[in-house]
Amino acid sequence: MWSLWMQCNKRRHGEDYLPIQKVVDWVRHRDTDLWHIMHTKEEKNQRKLQRWKPPKPGWIKCNVDGAFNGQANTRATGVVLRDHTGLFKTEGYGEITLQMP
Repeated sequence: MWSLWMQCNKRRHGEDYLPIQKVVDWVRHRDTDLWHIMHTKEEKNQRKLQRWKPPKPGWIKCNVDGAFNGQANTRATGVVLRDHTGLFKTEGYGEITLQMP
């Protein structure tokens, strides 16, 4: 805000000043910078907690996850099967090593 006030004073007193569009652009950028300063990294990195939701009665739910390690050129997957009561049925996992040219 101080810079905006300073530009107004320069214009009022006949000194060199920035065109209004440049001042508006500058203020928009500073607004974004201030927002990032005021919101901590912890707030930005927080995820909404998601609970496991069961399938309909009589169904089995398959939850899958995967990961990639770029340095080792490996990929892995994991699978868990549960029924509508949350009872564990089975699991599985696998690792895939890739040949990169």
